Amino acid sequence: MSRLTAAALAAAVGMLTSLPISAPAADGVTWRREHVRQVEIAALERVFGKEFAAQLHMRPHVVGGVKAPPGQWPFQVALLDASVANNANAQFCGGALIDKFFVVTAAHCVFGSRAAEIDVLTGTQSLATGGTRRHVAAIRVHPSYNDNTLDYDVAVIKLTSAATGIVVSRLISQRQETALAPVGTQTWVTGWGSTKAAGGGYPKDLYQVSVPLVSRTDCNDANSYNGEITARMICAGFKNGGKDSCDGDSGGPMVVKDSLGHWRAQAGIVSWGDGCAQPNLYGVYSRVAVLSSWVNHIVAGLSPVHTSADCERLRGLPQLACLDAAISENRREIESYLTELRGKRTGEFEPESACTSRATAERKLCLVKVMEKRAAVLAGKLAAD
Repeated sequence: MSRLTAAALAAAVGMLTSLPISAPAADGVTWRREHVRQVEIAALERVFGKEFAAQLHMRPHVVGGVKAPPGQWPFQVALLDASVANNANAQFCGGALIDKFFVVTAAHCVFGSRAAEIDVLTGTQSLATGGTRRHVAAIRVHPSYNDNTLDYDVAVIKLTSAATGIVVSRLISQRQETALAPVGTQTWVTGWGSTKAAGGGYPKDLYQVSVPLVSRTDCNDANSYNGEITARMICAGFKNGGKDSCDGDSGGPMVVKDSLGHWRAQAGIVSWGDGCAQPNLYGVYSRVAVLSSWVNHIVAGLSPVHTSADCERLRGLPQLACLDAAISENRREIESYLTELRGKRTGEFEPESACTSRATAERKLCLVKVMEKRAAVLAGKLAAD
């Protein structure tokens, strides 16, 4: 990946001393919150260089934001460590309810996690009172997600119980982006991020902050992220800094007004470099407009719930049943992608005939892996600029 020039790095020293990286809370920090923090730090180190790692660790804080009015953001959810009973201590990321059974969040919040390890708090803006703590049935991370660059930083969580009676957010499509989220549009970002410059101080009440969208050209400028912003990312903040610019946790929603004037259209997902209030250091978000097609496929029931990794852990008849289910699910997903991409070049794929093992389980496992690669490529094409 590209780096800032030595001159730009030197100029960035002052900015880095106040970058808003969430620090662990002294009162009940979980390893998940720390893990998310380290992923975000790694993304910033990739941009600014490891020379400034010490400064990134020494001065972690999020600036600004105000307490959200009661009931203002009904679709906001909190991701919780299922092993921690206290909601405030268990919270490590945010998300948005987009359907009574589905939540969209950042991939780096849940990458590598099992469904049983995470709960989702719905129906409240407080980590102290109210709401319903729900178990997770399945987690699906975008197949093209890159844990190093945070490209394709989106994931879908399926709940075991329906969160009924709650207003959900609506993901904008690429066709809607020009009208609803052009450069300069004012957005709202929400979350339970740290509010103290010294780290910790995680609020129990939801906070909100308003920031304008900025162009990818400005965000990719040598004085900003120097080409690190991909077509799956958007930026928001203030060129001159000096004003609050994102107090939301990773995975939380960035919303704009929908066609009816309601703040329910989700244009972004808090990803990395978020909440700077420093010159040129905009917040970086997953660009929902080009990722919503994939999310919609998952919500429509096209996501394989049996993966090759799941099946490899099994033996005998349970493994064969798992592989048969995975083959069927992948086939449906691939057919759906091909339908949407009809008329577009989809590239060459490894043929299924490459799986030549005579052992039934080995052949089927090979077939699932081939199909998963094909699905990943097609999913990526849905999110092409």
